[in-house]
Amino acid sequence: FNADLCKAFVSADIPLHKLNNKCLKSFLEQYTGKKVPDESTLQIAPSTPLPPSPVVTRWGSWIDAATYYGKNFDVIEAVIATFDPEEAQSIQESKILLETEGIKESLLFIATNFVCISSTITRLEERGLLLSSAISLVNGVLDELKSLQSDAYYGKLSNVLYKNKGFEKLKKVSQIMSGDAIIDETVQPLTMSDLLCMKHAPIVSCDVERVFSEYKAMLTDNRRGFNFENLRHHVIIKCNHNM
Repeated sequence: FNADLCKAFVSADIPLHKLNNKCLKSFLEQYTGKKVPDESTLQIAPSTPLPPSPVVTRWGSWIDAATYYGKNFDVIEAVIATFDPEEAQSIQESKILLETEGIKESLLFIATNFVCISSTITRLEERGLLLSSAISLVNGVLDELKSLQSDAYYGKLSNVLYKNKGFEKLKKVSQIMSGDAIIDETVQPLTMSDLLCMKHAPIVSCDVERVFSEYKAMLTDNRRGFNFENLRHHVIIKCNHNM
């Protein structure tokens, strides 16, 4: 109700301070059967940004969400406290969650120690990132997790990376490019020509997903007269657009 009331006032270009008018407030409460909040209640946290929207398949967004609620927990708790739990099931559930034992400590722990994971994921998604820089970013996260009192987080990430043979090979390639290692059987079947092309080799798959979407746009079923020359022009346009 509060959100709809705000939207209606804003849409009608009515200042929110009009809610402090006793006659207007009494009229609205009489005919809506709802308690009309004061202006101060609606503007209890005007400088607090809106919460992020976590995406199921993007783990970094969940860390960002936990970090947001950790930083703004007191403000959010104060805002939720002004809502009537009888108005919606979501308000009741929110109040129960805010009172859950240990939730403050868990959010504080995530916001303090795991922000590096989210920021590193964002950096690794950049195009044109050097292979050596990408490896350094991952090693930086390992160092951050290693500094925690519990070894569980560092051990988990180390185990995942150890099982990823492709990552180990890319680390070796990066060391060769830096002059810290020699070419041996661990980088086979890569040739010298292959190694020369790996200066900006990505270690994440987001670029592959971008390419798939571009291919889908170019090779759609309704392109009946799409020949190789047209394909060449499209590739040039895409490359110039992304430069």
